[in-house]
Amino acid sequence: MLPAAVFTLHRGGVPEPSNVAAKALAGARTAATLAGLLELTGRDGTPADPCPMHLGLSEGREVDAERLCARRGDGSGIEVLISTRVLRDLSGHPETAIAVVTEDRSGRAAAGEIDRARLAAIVASSNDAIVSKTLDGRITSWNSSAERIFGYAASEMLGQSILRLVPPYLHDEEAGILDRLRRGELVEQFDTVRLAKDGRRVDVSLSVSPLRDSSGKIIGASKIARDVTRRKRAEVLQAQLFDELSHRVNNTLATLQSITALSLSGDVDPKSFAAGFTLRLRALGIAQDLLMRGLMQGAGLRELVQTVVVRPQVRVSGADVAIDHRLAAPLALALNELSMNTRSQSALRVDWQIHDDATLELDWIETGGDCTETTGQPALAMAVVERVLLGVDGSMRVDRRTDAVEIHLTLPLPRDGLRPEAPDATAAPRGPGEVRGARRVLIVEDEALIAMDMEAQLTAAGWDVIGPAGTIDEALALIDATTFDVALVDANVRGRPVGEIALALQARGIPFTFATGYGRSALPDGFRNSPLLSKPFAPDALTAAATAMLELTRAAPTVTPAAHS
Repeated sequence: MLPAAVFTLHRGGVPEPSNVAAKALAGARTAATLAGLLELTGRDGTPADPCPMHLGLSEGREVDAERLCARRGDGSGIEVLISTRVLRDLSGHPETAIAVVTEDRSGRAAAGEIDRARLAAIVASSNDAIVSKTLDGRITSWNSSAERIFGYAASEMLGQSILRLVPPYLHDEEAGILDRLRRGELVEQFDTVRLAKDGRRVDVSLSVSPLRDSSGKIIGASKIARDVTRRKRAEVLQAQLFDELSHRVNNTLATLQSITALSLSGDVDPKSFAAGFTLRLRALGIAQDLLMRGLMQGAGLRELVQTVVVRPQVRVSGADVAIDHRLAAPLALALNELSMNTRSQSALRVDWQIHDDATLELDWIETGGDCTETTGQPALAMAVVERVLLGVDGSMRVDRRTDAVEIHLTLPLPRDGLRPEAPDATAAPRGPGEVRGARRVLIVEDEALIAMDMEAQLTAAGWDVIGPAGTIDEALALIDATTFDVALVDANVRGRPVGEIALALQARGIPFTFATGYGRSALPDGFRNSPLLSKPFAPDALTAAATAMLELTRAAPTVTPAAHS
């Protein structure tokens, strides 16, 4: 039987034991409130709020024989009755609160039945899985939400090991929890993974509390598991969105870098450079603006042509359709290059047709004057247009006559879910010339201008470029059919991860570096510690990365592709 324990609380102070019984009840603990000092809760387990003593000081209210639960200094639980009295100063304001705490032994059995009924109702109606277990991990209770979340009925789980829910690689985690409970240690809430009956992995937020007998001895544990699968998916989606944002920003910067290099191609003066750079940047801006106005669902083809091609003598003809966001920027760049190299005295007509909802055919027709004459940098312009179109599986055909120049552009319209067919694996690589020496590099990059810039930098440094490959299937075919020493690989090609490419290169023992605007979290599983070169590239970073990889190949013979029958 607990003797009456007396506690005193002065305004602005903390509750202090005033007799031996109070010191024994509080133990070595200190707290700002009596509720905190004795870990007071209601009989239903809810926190004692407000604290009886603070209620007296703040409102002058006194309580008589309030039935609460407390915890002794040794950790054992006890049912108590608390009464308070308030002492006031001369002006009548509460100055001191005195609390008398005694053990409540009357009606304990009846109260216990009521409390157990309340607890059972809470457990049964909870949306969280509530499971209790012994210290050796045997399940002793299993509520309806546990059945809903994990798929097992109570009859299947009672008496079974809790390890039935735990993935094998987390068995040590569960053993650690049981060990900490045996030692009386607190287990903080944490996120983990459990297994459902159908094999699904369920992300849960787990709370673990010790179960004690009437003497305070720990005899088991109660676990509350909240299904946080949706939250985890949202976190993954958020991380992917941030990765995609980083990729797009870095790719945009890399594209600007490539436009700068392209505008400096050849013998250009500062004025010509500024004009070419501005027009190319403008074309990209127009495409992006039209896409944003179309909520990234597409850009109006007629408006794109009329806005990019700024000429007084241009006629356009074709259906007013919206083109896919993946075609808008490449087509804008192609039209801009053609426009920059169109003779000022010629008349221009731009016609287009859509065939079977699968192909866009656009005709650029110049007439008037001697059309064998050229202006600007036609060879560079044609190379840019061809490369841009290749980046979206398009093509170009040029018919030049004395009275007209006709340039026919063909672009396949993207169809989500369909993979492009792999190129002929026996075809020769699209690299510049025959390979020479041991300086061969495969480029996998789907952004045409960036691929052109990478190729130009590496070629200038003495490398032979294989590709560039603009699709995963094309890259796999080149890996299978050609010989090279190192590879530079974008982390995402046409919206697809490049795990297949990484595995193929690894199988052939070819060093590779990811050259990407994404961070490491977007790299394929198993390759997140691989070398990473971030876009936009620093000066000489491409050649430095390729040279560093080449050093790794000198100790081993070059792997050649298998012969094809």
